[in-house]
Amino acid sequence: REGVTPIQMLQTTGDDTYVSPDYMSDLEILARTIQEEAKGESNKGKLAVGAVIANRVKAQLRGKNLKEVILSPYQFSPWNSWTGAAKGEQGKDMLGVSAKPSEESYEAARKILSGDYIDPTSGATHFVNPKVSKPNWYGKFVKNDPLKIGKHQFGSPDDRFWKFRGIDVSVKKSLRPKVRPKGLGAK
Repeated sequence: REGVTPIQMLQTTGDDTYVSPDYMSDLEILARTIQEEAKGESNKGKLAVGAVIANRVKAQLRGKNLKEVILSPYQFSPWNSWTGAAKGEQGKDMLGVSAKPSEESYEAARKILSGDYIDPTSGATHFVNPKVSKPNWYGKFVKNDPLKIGKHQFGSPDDRFWKFRGIDVSVKKSLRPKVRPKGLGAK
């Protein structure tokens, strides 16, 4: 019917339930993902999870935009039930009221979307809570010296993490510069 918008099309942010993530705003899908991935973590831990998602978008890793990255199968386990990945293992009802984000998760998502944050992960593209699961890439991930924030480890299972940080992979263990940079105003 002309001039009548279906109720599910009106849902954007802050609603309790959705029929599809397609009807969620970027803020809502990001906040829900942060909520379920970092429930019980500090504000820094929540921001770190959001930063990984932003880093994947920047690197176009598993998608070209926020929703593509989040909903890519096998990427963020709370969405496994929706994407059908891993037979739904660790999947949550991401469309229902149980996944409604806390104000802290919304705040972390707002910071990520506005770009008004300092990435606590230094460019990480992956994170894992080793007490919950150790994916097949975990061995390589640990060799790259992941950062620990709360219960999660942040980094990459390959050299992308170090390259993204602008660090020469051959000297990644020694982060001290060999030549001191010139000060401001130096020629």
